[in-house]
Order: sequence, then structure tokens, then C-alpha cells
Amino acid sequence: GVHDTKTCGTRLAVLFWLARQRLGPFRIVVLASTVWIAVLLLIRRWEYRVYVDEELEYPSTSEEAPFVDLPLCWGPGSALAPEQTLSRDNATAALPDLSLFNRQAPIHISSGQRGGSQQERFSHFQCIGDLEDIHHLEDRSCVFTDVCYNVREQDFVFFAPSTSPKPVLFDHKLGRQFSFRHRAGERPDPPKTADEDFVFLNYHKHQGPIEKVRQLWRAGVMGAPAATPVTWSPRVHSGPIPADHIRLPGVHLINAPIRDPLNLGHAVWEDAFPAFLSMLLLGVYTPCLKIIRFSGCERWSHNVTEMRLCSKFEDGFIGPLTGNCGSTLQTLAQFAYAYRERNLVCFEKLVVGGTYGAFDDERLNVGKDAFISMYRNVVLAWHGVNPLARPRSHQILLVKKKGRRGVVNFEEVGSALSRQFGNTANVCYTNFLGLTISEQMSMLAQTTIAVTPCGGTSLIFPFLPEGAYIIMVNYMMPQSLLFRPTAHNECFGCSWTMDAEFWNHVRHVNKMLYQVFRPSDFENNEVSRNSAVRINTARLVVLIDSAFREMEMQVSE
Repeated sequence: GVHDTKTCGTRLAVLFWLARQRLGPFRIVVLASTVWIAVLLLIRRWEYRVYVDEELEYPSTSEEAPFVDLPLCWGPGSALAPEQTLSRDNATAALPDLSLFNRQAPIHISSGQRGGSQQERFSHFQCIGDLEDIHHLEDRSCVFTDVCYNVREQDFVFFAPSTSPKPVLFDHKLGRQFSFRHRAGERPDPPKTADEDFVFLNYHKHQGPIEKVRQLWRAGVMGAPAATPVTWSPRVHSGPIPADHIRLPGVHLINAPIRDPLNLGHAVWEDAFPAFLSMLLLGVYTPCLKIIRFSGCERWSHNVTEMRLCSKFEDGFIGPLTGNCGSTLQTLAQFAYAYRERNLVCFEKLVVGGTYGAFDDERLNVGKDAFISMYRNVVLAWHGVNPLARPRSHQILLVKKKGRRGVVNFEEVGSALSRQFGNTANVCYTNFLGLTISEQMSMLAQTTIAVTPCGGTSLIFPFLPEGAYIIMVNYMMPQSLLFRPTAHNECFGCSWTMDAEFWNHVRHVNKMLYQVFRPSDFENNEVSRNSAVRINTARLVVLIDSAFREMEMQVSE
């Protein structure tokens, strides 16, 4: 940027002048460092002064009027209008027919060249994603037909014909591969491959050396399990499926809990939603999905409270994918115990893998816009909320959050909005505590404008009604004397939207941003990614007023 160019030029000029003066190396380093620090401090002050004009346009509203006690948006006695509700019995009927995404029957022509009995059954697979590199598991998802689980060996088995089997991969360096599972040293000829499976079962983020040290510290000091990805691959067996097996009908899916199942944003959009997306992309959608979890909530939970929260998210956002078909979530261990008397359990269809990332790279979300809306509809209908209904009056919902990324002057903000819009809207607040997922969805169904801190708290708002507005409070990365790489390519001193990589593809909710530009926008003037923000109520009122005006002019279709 311009700032970096100026800083670099200044440093070079100073160093060149010092070199000409034939100063000693130590003095040159000291003087160059001093000039560098001074220049950065000046640039930092200049960056924060650029945006003073906008603050002058909306002066701070330090009102002497008493604070207004805001009501809760959802409490005892709250209820939706009849047209906004659905029963679980007719929930599916209110949704579009997603089976239209399903694949048609494949080509089946008998060539007369197949050896063996026509009654012999083999496993099959169909994948999307990279099939030209053993190591590219990311975004690879597959549907397996007649793949089996050997209960005694606790391993999945793919039964392939002994003659002319279908290649699994066409690796750039190693050529055709007929195995899903690769282990180091199996190939005598170089290059030898590292241990590698076929797909990921949960989110995998590339970790640099700093992140790896941090994970080791968490595991060793805090007792937290290492955030290693869970991978999956079946063992290949040459020959048909033995006769003494049981075949489970329908579509099953196996995945693993996200590394942070206690964060709603990660639990919904990097765990539950990818399962829904994989079904649609592979053309095997069913409202009666049977889900097998590689492990349960106990892996990441440290106490009863965390176990309940993890189970609450699983039931609230993964449960809707199972429908009213009598199936419940179960772990692989529970599945194996249920069929402990059997040797071989085969699946009519088994879905594995998927695109799990949502917040680290926007490229992961390109093309998901419509599917996010579809998933919203499925979840709302499951919780008894009609996804097609619209609020009949305005409700401004304020999220009250303490601690990092909260709003310092929450009472002042609530009072100002209540006085400004109380005659035309129900101005209320929530902290989500004590509410079931169904109650939270009902509360959102009545909301037309939501004002929320950024981060995991905001990521329930893709379930707002079609055309609703969300105003998200931004954060800022402070200028630093030392170079620090940023996780989301933020520019220092800039107002930045957390999880913008995901929000850019939520098409049914209108996004507005409360931007921050100066130290005075933060608690104790401490600029950071996690600092609480002090909101200028006049600026916020302007945003809400424009949202009201847009909804008033919107033409109903």
C-alpha cells in the first residue's frame, strides 16, 4: 500500500545517509530502528485521523435522558402468528422438492463379458473433487454404494472385482491407483507416499509452525485434545461381497465433530451444513438421512455444561437432516455395538467427505449461496417455523454480549433506539441464554433488523426472514511495530468484517456494517480484533433508518 511504500522509502534513505557518514554498524542499526519506529507511529496517528470527518458528521450522543429498560425479544408467553408456524408433520410438504437435485439412474448395459455369477455384488463409488493427487483430500466428497463395515475388524471394506477394477485415482506422479488407503513404504519405487486416506470427515485447516506450537501447548498445558483432522478410507478387498452380510437401505453419512463444536458458527456452517451440501452435490438428497458420527461430543467437552451445549447444537442443526424418520444421531462405536452380532454390515449408499471450511477462504463458499438458503428453510421448518412467512411488523433485535467484541455502551444504544424507533418497532434485546434452538428460530422469525457483534454470535442470523437486515459491528487490527501476518488479509487500521468470507454468500439477508476507525471506537482505546466497541448511536440510527426505508419501498412478489 501507500503507507508501506513511504515507510520503506524513508528507511532506505536514512540507511543510505548513515552509510555515507561511515558510522559503525551498531549505530546504523540503532538509528535506523529509531527512525523506523518514529515513522510508523506517525503513520499510525495519520491513519486514525483520516476518518475524523465522518465522526464529525454524526457527533457523539451523550444524552442525559434516563436509560430505557429494553424487553426481551423472546420470553414466557411469546408466540408466533399462526401463519408463521408449521407442525413437524407438514414441515416437509412446505419445502421445495430437493430430490430434484438427485441423479438419475446410471447406464446399465450388459456386455456379456462380466465373469462370475450375475448374483455377485461389488462395491462402487462416485466422487467430486480432485482425483489426480493422493494428497488432495480437501473438498473431495464421495458416495459409496455397497461399501461395508466389518464389525469384528472395526474397518470399512470396499469389495472390488479381481479383474479390471476401476482405478481410484490418477495421480500426477504415481499414475493409476487402485487403493483408497495409502501408507508410507508400501511402494518400493520412489517417490514413496506419506500416510494418506481418501477424504476428510471434518474441517481441516492448514497449520503453520506457530499454529502447531499453539496446538501442542493447548494439548499439554490445558488438556485440550489436538485439533487434528479426522480422515477416512476403506480397505480394498478383491472379490464379491460375502453372502452373510446385512444391507442397510437408504442414505447414510459418516462425519466427525468440528474442532470447535461449542462455537455456534463453526458447529452450524462447518459441521451440519456441509452434510446437507454433500447430499445435494452428490445427487443423493433424502429427508431421512442416517448420520453416523465418528465420535461424540465427549471428545471436545470438558464438563456437563459443554456436553449439553454440544448436544444442543447437534440436535438443533444436524437433527433436521434426519427428518421424522425415526433415526437418531449415533457414534460409530454405538453403531458397531448395535450390530455386534453381525460380521459385515453394508450400506446401500454411504456419503463421506465434503467442503467443510466456511470462514478462512472465500473461495470455499463460491456457489453455495442458494444452498445456504435451502439449508435455512430445512432447519426452520424442522423447528416449527414457516420459512416462507414474513413478519407483519418491525422488530429491532439487539444482541447483548459481554466481554470480547461486545458493545460497551449497550444501555445507551438500546435507549437511543427505543426513543427513536419505539413508536414504529418493537425494540428488544437477547443474549440467547436459556432459549432452545426452536425458541431462537421463532424469535428470529419476528425480526426485521438485527444489530449484533461480529463472530460466532452473529452466525445464527442467516436464519432471519427473507429480506431482513443485519447490522454487524466491525473490528480493527492495530498497527504494529513488527510485521505480523493476518489471518484474513486485513489491512492495519482498517474497519473489517469478521467472517466476511461467509457472509458475502448469504443472499437472503441484507448486510450492513457498523464500521470502526479510531481508538476511541473501542473500550479503553484498545484497538484489537477482540476489543469491545463503543457505538455512536447517531451513526447507528442512520443505518437503521435507511433499512426501514428500503423495506418500505420493497415491492412484494
